[in-house]
Amino acid sequence: MKDDAIRILRLFSAVLAVITSTSILQADTDRAANTVSGSVADINHTTHVMGRAFRVQFKEIKYGGKLKSVEVLDDASVQTIVQVRLSDVKLMINRTNVQGSRQHASCGPIEMKLGTIRDLVVEFEVKRNKDAELTLVDSKLKLDSDNLQIGSPRWVQAQGIGMNNSNVANGLRSGLNSNLPLLKRLLSAELPNVFRQIEDQIEGKVSAMEVVNVAELPTP
Repeated sequence: MKDDAIRILRLFSAVLAVITSTSILQADTDRAANTVSGSVADINHTTHVMGRAFRVQFKEIKYGGKLKSVEVLDDASVQTIVQVRLSDVKLMINRTNVQGSRQHASCGPIEMKLGTIRDLVVEFEVKRNKDAELTLVDSKLKLDSDNLQIGSPRWVQAQGIGMNNSNVANGLRSGLNSNLPLLKRLLSAELPNVFRQIEDQIEGKVSAMEVVNVAELPTP
């Protein structure tokens, strides 16, 4: 009888903690407008067209999106997997330079919409350090080719044989569409910064799960 009472008390405390944590989380995300944003380091990339090498520079890259949900997928004793869903994610490459041996082009901006069909999913693996603070162990972005949309540059300046505005615009758009690894590398490098922006929301979810786990421990 006493054991049952202890379990009920633990469960009640856990539920209360979850409700409180959820309320705090909602207030925090409302104040933060539920968004993530930032800048990405310039990217230098080399490609080959008809046997000719071209150096491509993507510069002044910015991104923004909305935080849709945070969910604890796997709560292990040491490390925890947290799934984050983002919506309305946009990546803007404000300036692109293309340099060949005798050709040159500049253009911008190029807008990419990510998560056009399904939410953009990011998984963060976290653990608590010796000070009981959450630290990021690893991160993984799920991006499929059918879940993004790449626009054409709004302006193009091209010089050299075979280089005209239409060819440059179509070539860049096609190249980005077909180079998913480059886009993943571009975005994955920014995931630690995204984590820092939503760390409070993740902390709230993980803490709530930890309290529930404590409540479910067997009574001594």
